[in-house]
Amino acid sequence: MKPQTRIFFSTNLLAGHSWKFMLLQAVISILLGIYFLVHYASALVALSILLGIMLVASGIEGFILMGASRRFKFGLTIYSLFWTLTGLVLVVNPFFGASVLILALGIWFIFHAAELFTGAALDRIHTPGFRILVAVNGLVTLAFGILIATMPLAVAGMLNWLFAFFLIFYGAVTLGVALSFRKISRVVEPPPEG
Repeated sequence: MKPQTRIFFSTNLLAGHSWKFMLLQAVISILLGIYFLVHYASALVALSILLGIMLVASGIEGFILMGASRRFKFGLTIYSLFWTLTGLVLVVNPFFGASVLILALGIWFIFHAAELFTGAALDRIHTPGFRILVAVNGLVTLAFGILIATMPLAVAGMLNWLFAFFLIFYGAVTLGVALSFRKISRVVEPPPEG
């Protein structure tokens, strides 16, 4: 099975490059969700730091994917550089990051949902059920994005619970996608020579 050459920004959900990266992303997302359920008071600052780390990783992943394909892409370079620098700002100054994070995350979730919808609609390699799973993930992401962007003050009181639910759900879906890719990659791998 030939992987798609199209790169779906930071999600990697449908690009088919690395099920191990998706598995790591899923585990981190679920662990973050559990963390927010347990540590309410420090959740926003912790979210700023940890999201910064995830954004830096997404930016670096873009550079790695571009290097692996040995093709320079201006748009992917700008996108990867933006996420890397944004992530570094959140890690270096988490209090500033926490103060602007609610609105920024709402906008980012809306963008990310559009990305997931586009990926599910344009994908022609995977089964319809698989694409529906990605689209459902996009629907939940869009709902949280609109809620956070339109009511940031009301959401601030519920932020811990919202992110706990979202991260656990997102992690569970990403885990399912990673395991599907693992199964697919094992089926299409050539048998060992002997």
